[in-house]
Amino acid sequence: MQGDTWRVGKRSRIIDREIVAEDGAAILRDRQVRQIAQLVRKASAYFETPQDIEWAISGRRIYLLQSRDITTLASGADRAAYALWDNSNIVESYGGVTTPLTFSVARGAYEEAYRHFGRVLGVSEHAIRSNRRTYEQMIGLIQGRVYYNLLNWYRLLMLTPGFRFNSRFMEQMMGVTDGLPENVVPKGQHGGRLAALRAKAGLVRVANRLIVKLFSHNRRVRGFHRRIDQLLDPVELDTMSLDELIDYYEWLQAEVIPAWDTPLINDLYCMIFHGALRQLCARWFGAELSAIHNDLIGGEAGIISLEPVRRMRELARIAKADRGLKEALCNGTLGSIEKGIEGNSAFRHEYHAYIERFGDRCLDELKLESQTLADDPMPMLRTVGQLANAGKASSGGLEKLRAEAERSVDAILGTRKLRRRIFNIALNLARARIRDRENLRFERTRVYGRVRAVFMEIGARLNKLDVLDRADDIYYLDVQEITGLIRGTGASAQMKSLIHSRRAEFEGYASGSEPPRRFITCGPAQLESSMQTIECDNTDEIANARKGQACSPGIVRGPVRVVKDPRTATIRSGDILVAERTDPGWITIFPLVKGLIMERGSLLSHSAIVARELGLPAVVGVEDACRWLQDGDWVELNGASGHIRRLDSTECAA
Repeated sequence: MQGDTWRVGKRSRIIDREIVAEDGAAILRDRQVRQIAQLVRKASAYFETPQDIEWAISGRRIYLLQSRDITTLASGADRAAYALWDNSNIVESYGGVTTPLTFSVARGAYEEAYRHFGRVLGVSEHAIRSNRRTYEQMIGLIQGRVYYNLLNWYRLLMLTPGFRFNSRFMEQMMGVTDGLPENVVPKGQHGGRLAALRAKAGLVRVANRLIVKLFSHNRRVRGFHRRIDQLLDPVELDTMSLDELIDYYEWLQAEVIPAWDTPLINDLYCMIFHGALRQLCARWFGAELSAIHNDLIGGEAGIISLEPVRRMRELARIAKADRGLKEALCNGTLGSIEKGIEGNSAFRHEYHAYIERFGDRCLDELKLESQTLADDPMPMLRTVGQLANAGKASSGGLEKLRAEAERSVDAILGTRKLRRRIFNIALNLARARIRDRENLRFERTRVYGRVRAVFMEIGARLNKLDVLDRADDIYYLDVQEITGLIRGTGASAQMKSLIHSRRAEFEGYASGSEPPRRFITCGPAQLESSMQTIECDNTDEIANARKGQACSPGIVRGPVRVVKDPRTATIRSGDILVAERTDPGWITIFPLVKGLIMERGSLLSHSAIVARELGLPAVVGVEDACRWLQDGDWVELNGASGHIRRLDSTECAA
């Protein structure tokens, strides 16, 4: 028997309908269709998997008669194995294929750090224990890539009151653009009026707790920096036994993670106050100035991410007067560069100070297998050479933009003292927390640098003992396997065959096609048969124009350079950088470019923050930018509106 059919979108909008009756008379009214769709969503949320329901209408009420799982979604799927994966912002930290050791360290850090964070926010010990599996599965490794297990992030967010009020802020912070599909909303979000009142009351309690902590936050941030300095005092790893090295790693983890509530609380403040600032700008200043917050939060002093740029420019200034050194920096081998450095005492002093301070910085710096700047300084040295050849860097533009934005705010707010006071509080707090976010992130880099050194020492020892063929084989074992091997609690001592198999597997992941940015798994998450791609809307279909998220103001024109790996790319001064994503290790090429276009990232990602502070026009979240644009294409980039326009040959010549 054939009946009427409706397709309803996630916002209860009726997308399509097929009516059987020849006269077009539908069995249900649109209002009833939307009510039934909402009932399906509630049932799916309750059972935590999509549902097939039976319903009936009596009078003006709709009744649920029966609900059952949709078992055809995936072979062997069950409710517990239903997961939503997204790698939007985490690619800044773990881009591309990530080794088992890095993932095991990261997974354990996420688990323990967010347990502590939950306690800080007032989550009960009972709730933390009840969600043990959720904490363990905040991130996953799918085909060698790290993903957020997004449903679990929402589940943990729901443990704190006010989920419905702060989930959008969390999505913005994580760079999640599509939000949570309503058919996979975790159990507990939906509720009636009483649930809403309880959520609001709980939100007030959490807000009070955060307000109290805010008054001591600056002191806590300073204390955190001091604590990391103490924990990272120099140690002689080469004098430790294998047991002592593992003990040292576990001691460091046990000391660092309980202190990590300070960066996490700062991230929360950053999320809240930056979100509040954006909302105030949109509400009080109108559409024309809704993005003025980007001008206002730029030009903040004391951000450590900018220090490498300042130091590279100083090195370039010194090298400019040394013809031989400058030539070596631009075209020579590492050996010839080192010889030139030894012959220039001023450059040598600045260079060694740079490596001492930022030697742990590198591409994918949280991946333990990555080569650090201390291991391979060539990308930074080449940039210094190009800067030495270039003209004097411009300065002062960012301060001018900030001053103009502040004058615009003053003119609009006028004598409205209450609005001015509220706005200034939000602005000052957003500026301070964004600054602290970057500086606290650098401390994470330092900690991971020490962890990298520990495991490299272990790898070298095991290589000498012929347990590993190479020292860097250590990256293809996880932490539990390494500790089990050393302490005698592991299942096997034959590591070489396991590592050989894993190397081949992960090399296959690296050479194969990359999984989508966002997908669902129904069943064992590692099996391709469990994966269902979520089609994301692409609203930028115009061939010569795209729009992303504006994050650093300014309008520039120039040729683009599409970069996959800055270590091998040829960047020319004045290029507009196009990349899938960046991380702090890309800072070595930022001084050469005059604009940034990113496929990934958010307003609070590292590339957005650094671009604002360097005065580089930048747009993030540009769908398929690396395929849309090719090396040499000329574009006009508007960092205030987010618009990017590809120019034709006549405009390039203009």
